[in-house]
Amino acid sequence: MGLKMKESLSKIRRKEQIIEILIYTGKRSKKELIERLKISPTTLEKDIKELEEEGLVYKIWGGISLKDEFSILPFEKREIINIQEKQIIAREAVKLINPGESIGLSAGSTVYELAKQISSGSNIKVVTYGVNTAYLLISKGIEVIIPGGVYKDSTYALIGDTTIEFLRKIHLDKCFLSVNGIDLDYGLSEVDIHEAVVLSAMIDASSEVIALMDYTKFGRRKLATVCKPEDIDLIITDNKTPQVYIEGFKERGIKVILGK
Repeated sequence: MGLKMKESLSKIRRKEQIIEILIYTGKRSKKELIERLKISPTTLEKDIKELEEEGLVYKIWGGISLKDEFSILPFEKREIINIQEKQIIAREAVKLINPGESIGLSAGSTVYELAKQISSGSNIKVVTYGVNTAYLLISKGIEVIIPGGVYKDSTYALIGDTTIEFLRKIHLDKCFLSVNGIDLDYGLSEVDIHEAVVLSAMIDASSEVIALMDYTKFGRRKLATVCKPEDIDLIITDNKTPQVYIEGFKERGIKVILGK
């Protein structure tokens, strides 16, 4: 691994640590961050500037704070945000699931709405690292395969090396996923780098990748890249999504379905 690659990975890890600290503390002074991360004031300023540009933090007097929208809320609260749009997207997505298929479902509230739409007689196999999604589908009598991993309470997701290794050993006909941000050039991205890596592994395991994204996710760039735009085959969104994004993705050869 070259020096530049090592520096890049180190920077990603530092930024991830800053976000993790803020998630559980809300805000921190620059002095506290410098001491905790054992970095120079110059390095911290560079990291803060990048996190600001990514829309994750904002400066306060003598320190920084995590933007409210990225604080970890209980799943039940996140589930009701833009619920109508999520339901519209889910109704379109379920039409694409065929009997006999093996499908992957990411963790997250939009995909959870899709799970609600899947009927008990679907005759499919589902791989998901979303524990609540798995439980919902199992209660319907659907065959569900759950990878191992470390349980993340705030999102009900399994993460870590065990989860990733499992996904690297399987094949999925389709996967349905949702993320924190989608951008024409930057691609799909997540606030949490651990979930981003798991998502990337699920994408690599799938023949067809379908992104379920409500209008609020477009034009956003988050901390951890999940995949490039060309790695997805289809986007399902709602009719509030700006036309510039719809046309932009279509120009890149990505099909877009608008739910009604």
